[in-house]
Amino acid sequence: ERIKCRVAGKPAVSIICHCTDCRKAHAAPMYQAAYFPPSNFTIIAGENKMKRFRKGKSDCERSFCKVCGTRICTTLLKSDQPELTGCIGVYPALLDNVKNFPEYILPSLHLNPHEAILNLSILKDGIPRMNSDGTIKPSPKLFDTEIK
Repeated sequence: ERIKCRVAGKPAVSIICHCTDCRKAHAAPMYQAAYFPPSNFTIIAGENKMKRFRKGKSDCERSFCKVCGTRICTTLLKSDQPELTGCIGVYPALLDNVKNFPEYILPSLHLNPHEAILNLSILKDGIPRMNSDGTIKPSPKLFDTEIK
């Protein structure tokens, strides 16, 4: 039996994170997740195959499959934004219908761009960046001049 999860409704936020912890946990230069309120996330099969991990006093708990090691989700145990505390991050790449997932799953914010290992100035994706002080900076425009 595979681990199967279901999400309902729209996520509270959908992000791309560049922090060191997330990069290392995912062995990637950045990672994407859509965070849903706990009432909108359900494990419908295989929960006995899930293992949870919390690194030290980390503000998040990561869940993965005990059989194959696939990352399943991340739970925010504490957030600087109280409305996100308890939200569960789902990785869009794991969704069954990944080629057609709804637009609201697409990332709307880059977190921790000051920790990025990629040159984000060349990543002109239109997604704003949240600075370390919590302020939001717009993304560089795809085109510097208006196309007519």
